[in-house]
Amino acid sequence: MPELLKGTALKWYIANNEHWRTWTSFATSFQEFFLPRPLRFSKERERQQIYSCSLPDFRAFARPYQNGSLIELMQLAEEF
Repeated sequence: MPELLKGTALKWYIANNEHWRTWTSFATSFQEFFLPRPLRFSKERERQQIYSCSLPDFRAFARPYQNGSLIELMQLAEEF
């Protein structure tokens, strides 16, 4: 991971890298540090945003599963 970061992000990573055991904990920590609160989405809001920005053909394909989780939506995208 350090080879992907530079500047403030690299310094933040070096200072905090012992705290993360999973990708999810790293991603959450990164978002909390670098993203202003209004830009962070709940999982449901994130799924809705991804769905609404998808191609119309995919939205038509995924429509019956519209209330699924983000993981289910990603699995549908792989099938599509």
